[in-house]
Amino acid sequence: MSGSPGGGPYIILELTVVGQVIQSVATQSNGCPAAITCSSLTARLITNRTIEQAARLEATDLLLILKDFEGPKDRYAPMAVEALINALEQVK
Repeated sequence: MSGSPGGGPYIILELTVVGQVIQSVATQSNGCPAAITCSSLTARLITNRTIEQAARLEATDLLLILKDFEGPKDRYAPMAVEALINALEQVK
């Protein structure tokens, strides 16, 4: 999780991992379009990837893909990656 539900912006990623492969990702956010977009993109990029591959994802990767997206992506891309790091730590 990144941020705090009920206390402002937040993103939560819940991973289903089999072996070392991320099989599925559930996302939850505060409902802001930019937060939904960043968390959904993160989920899509890491699904069917190994934990090691997913750990390499950086906010700059998301920002590059979302360069034409209007909205506060500069704020939510780092939050999505932080949520990913936290989720990966729970798996290890």
